[in-house]
Amino acid sequence: IDALRKGLFLAPLLLWTILVVFATPTCQAQSAKEAARHFQEGRYDDALEIYRHLALENPEDPRFTYNAGVAAFKAGQLGEAMEQFDAASLASDLNVQQQAHYNMANTLFRAGEATDDFEQKSEVWKQAVQRYQHALTINDEDSLAQDNLDFVKQRLEELQQQQQDQEEDQEQQNDEENKDDSSEDQQSESDSQEQQDQEQDKSDQNEEDQ
Repeated sequence: IDALRKGLFLAPLLLWTILVVFATPTCQAQSAKEAARHFQEGRYDDALEIYRHLALENPEDPRFTYNAGVAAFKAGQLGEAMEQFDAASLASDLNVQQQAHYNMANTLFRAGEATDDFEQKSEVWKQAVQRYQHALTINDEDSLAQDNLDFVKQRLEELQQQQQDQEEDQEQQNDEENKDDSSEDQQSESDSQEQQDQEQDKSDQNEEDQ
């Protein structure tokens, strides 16, 4: 399978590839060429619509599903991109399967970047790590997959350290607030005791006067 389009994406590291489909009937080949042209011209929604249709008509050819995933990602539809890549990763063609795992990982990484929730980001990036590992299991000479795997692992470590620092800061803040509350309670008790002593002194003085 030849590569129609290669280029760095999500710098650094992430590479995207659309797969050229040759062995199809004339009508389908024309549709595939039209989709590829839309993609090259940046009309990703149009490319996605055609690839989605071709994938439904040709479930035996995972390249259409894979290409639909790439177009969906470029169109900003990460959810559909993950669905398409997940389906393509089940292909019997190991080349398609390997690239589907690889780009599924890329999509998961981008999805993790889009959220500010630590737990959700961490979980999604861990899934990305697993997909890169799947890609490397199929082709252990894929240097891009290895580079991306190392990159995401590093980002995960940084995220976990950031989360730990935030939790420690919150714990320290809670301790300081508890100390302030305790100090206020002690001061309140001291003031109350002082008032009671003053009242007792007054009572004793009144008794002496009588």
